[in-house]
Amino acid sequence: MKRKLLDVCVLDAALLRLEWIFDNFNKVCLSFSGGKDSTVLYHLAAAVARKKCKTFDVLFIDWEAQFSLTIEHIQAMKKRYQDVTSQFYWVALPLTTVNGVSQIQPEWIAWEPDVKWVRKPPDDAITCPDFFPFYRYAMTFEEFVPAFNEWLAGKKA
Repeated sequence: MKRKLLDVCVLDAALLRLEWIFDNFNKVCLSFSGGKDSTVLYHLAAAVARKKCKTFDVLFIDWEAQFSLTIEHIQAMKKRYQDVTSQFYWVALPLTTVNGVSQIQPEWIAWEPDVKWVRKPPDDAITCPDFFPFYRYAMTFEEFVPAFNEWLAGKKA
């Protein structure tokens, strides 16, 4: 497919798209990893939300073994934008992911009970398995996120 160049820069296009999202959806949720891309999107979404006097939810999946400065950054972003964040879902539940650092254990379960953790989850993190009605022990990220979206939208998950 041939690319079609538009007379709008990427930043302006992103802001226009976010304005459209806040204008057309009752509930907005940002998936935030703490990385550069989702950080930029968080800044832009917060700017648009403030302009429109709206709020949005944030979903952060805590993988337990993230770099400490990434966790500090996530906490700083959460605090910085608390005025436009209606709910910050800091999820620290046992979830399964690919383990790229071990040939012996190809999958890893973050926050696995009865295993020594890399660090403690924050006090305000969601650690109770009963918090989400759709949650199953050690479900994968790829299973969790669509179920979370269905639940958040008010549909049966």
